[in-house]
Amino acid sequence: MDQLTNFKNAHRKIKFTTKDGLKGQLFFVQANIVRVMVNSTGNFNGQATIPKAVDIPTLGDETVASGSGAQKVGTPLLTQDFLTAHGESSKTGLNTDQFHLEFDQTSGHFTINDETGKVYFKQNRMPTRNKEKTHLSLRLPSTPETYYFGGGMQNGKYSLKGKEIAIENTNRWTDGGVTSPEPFFFTTSGYGILFNTFTKGRYDFSDPRFIQLTHEDPQLDYFVILGETPAKLIHGYHKLTGLPPLNPLYSFYPAHLNAYNRDYWFPVSPDSDGAIQFPDGKTYKEYQPLNPKSFNTERPGKISFEGQTMVPNVYGTGHVSFTTVDEQGDPVSGVWESLNGENKNYQFSARAIIDRYHQKQLPLGWFLPNDGYGAGYGQTDSFAGDLQNLSQFSKYAHEHGVATGLWTQEQLVPPNAQNIQKGERNLAAEAKVGGFLQLKQMWLGLGLGTHLG
Repeated sequence: MDQLTNFKNAHRKIKFTTKDGLKGQLFFVQANIVRVMVNSTGNFNGQATIPKAVDIPTLGDETVASGSGAQKVGTPLLTQDFLTAHGESSKTGLNTDQFHLEFDQTSGHFTINDETGKVYFKQNRMPTRNKEKTHLSLRLPSTPETYYFGGGMQNGKYSLKGKEIAIENTNRWTDGGVTSPEPFFFTTSGYGILFNTFTKGRYDFSDPRFIQLTHEDPQLDYFVILGETPAKLIHGYHKLTGLPPLNPLYSFYPAHLNAYNRDYWFPVSPDSDGAIQFPDGKTYKEYQPLNPKSFNTERPGKISFEGQTMVPNVYGTGHVSFTTVDEQGDPVSGVWESLNGENKNYQFSARAIIDRYHQKQLPLGWFLPNDGYGAGYGQTDSFAGDLQNLSQFSKYAHEHGVATGLWTQEQLVPPNAQNIQKGERNLAAEAKVGGFLQLKQMWLGLGLGTHLG
């Protein structure tokens, strides 16, 4: 059972020491935000823990952010110093004009409710140390009615209820991967939590009775944000981390990113690993040519087609059965994608994707038709021809209310503007002729992404 050996409530802060020697303090930093800080030293400087080196799997991608391990965080997680206490101390806890924090002086458990008595947050267990005493964990009660959201870019996950998520960059952009983690989540029961840390974490929402929150951090420094609606909780998050940029309207709608000038589709049996059914009723599997720019040279599952070595577009080494094969077991028929379906391949084109969104009445805000390393945007024999191909797609997309952008890993200015070669890039021409007014640029150096609008 939790127990305190020391307790003090004064100057709008509650300070305590647990039976196993952890020291903590908590206080309101805004009328609806409580900060809780716990460590073994009692030194609360408010600085987020930054690991010296983070092991991030590169998967053969030399440009992956932070892949070198040379970690440096120039921007703090918080926009200002939130060490100033707000509200007032009372006999039983802390008060603001919106909320009351009721603190148990014996156990250290606390509850936060509003003036009507409605409970927004309960912490009925003190933070605990792991066996190695290298990091702390927090366990909070849960109910079957509570749902959880957040954690950053958790690919394939929307509602976190019943799931466990990683707060770390796994550099996997497909289902189950984590690419832009965020140590923040919010609930439908009236609170959200932001951890002030850059360390790896695990948030486990799988048990209906409680949630388990852990970071590889010797301290716990977290903010409990209170609010009746998700909007109020997210606005509380903005108070701590800063307002988001005012993006164009289309960016608030779903986007589609893929490479429509690189990959091939091969007819396979429906039970093949990675098989996808297309409008013609047949099932196909996607492959991409072996190319150092695609960082796919070590990927398993190689096949040969028309003199090219190819690998699966999505990782996976399961069973694949091609519809027709040669003596070596390689497929004898395949279709090369394109932007506009100009080579009798419309169902595999970028235009067809726009059509499908509209047929299903799904919103689509923006489209990157060459998103992927080693992908250009045309299959002609010249830069001018490819640029015209890009322009045709851009026009079609804009007619359907979809903004267009590009990804690049090439120089944006050609070496010779008077004689631009196929495969080179010219941002000015892409914007003027191609109609692409924004660009997403690949990871640079240690992983600083550049977005030009």
